[in-house]
Amino acid sequence: MKIKDAITNDSIDYVDFYNILVDNNAGNWDDCQSTDTIINHIKELIDYGCPEEKLSRTIGSFESQNCETGEWKLFIDKDNVWTFEPIENKQELATCIKLTESELNIVI
Repeated sequence: MKIKDAITNDSIDYVDFYNILVDNNAGNWDDCQSTDTIINHIKELIDYGCPEEKLSRTIGSFESQNCETGEWKLFIDKDNVWTFEPIENKQELATCIKLTESELNIVI
């Protein structure tokens, strides 16, 4: 089976698919952030003196949504504010990390 087949194969759940991608060093993960990473980064910014008012839109976009997978797509808007969208399934993850054609064809 190839990575592209695993996207639609119901016998491979999200966590297994995620681990397959990591194990094969597939994708560009810059725009994919875990819940823990986001929370830690916001805490670090506050600890370093960034006023919470400056982070309110970022915190709001994060807290106003539920994410079952714990993975988020990062967007930086025109005002240079981080916003997040939950990644809900394998296809969304594959799209977020921009798998190349050669990565989609990796045999797993």
